Amino acid sequence: MYSIDAIVGPYRAAELVNAYKQRLQSQDCLPDKAALAVACTAYAFHDIYVLASPGQMWESAVATGTGEKERVSIVDKFYDHTAGHCVRTLTSCGIYETVSLDTLAEMYYLYSWAEE
Repeated sequence: MYSIDAIVGPYRAAELVNAYKQRLQSQDCLPDKAALAVACTAYAFHDIYVLASPGQMWESAVATGTGEKERVSIVDKFYDHTAGHCVRTLTSCGIYETVSLDTLAEMYYLYSWAEE
């Protein structure tokens, strides 16, 4: 397992944890301390809900018929009342798709981190 701290650095790690904490407070009505505890634990276990963010490139876990693995970039991260937590991705063919975070975690691997 890779060290996420070495990849993102302490400032970006704090941004990711705080952003997730704020979502937990607003969407799940968790109090501040509980939201922070959940966010820190999720970060420590590389939870997709914390780590997925715009600008990242994700690679399909399964190769296509040509033997290549599809790569998608995350354009946006949002909550949909029907589908839940999602990302909008852009394929190499220029097609935008909405993918749930659970599907992203099951079907893709993080290929490259967003450049700041």
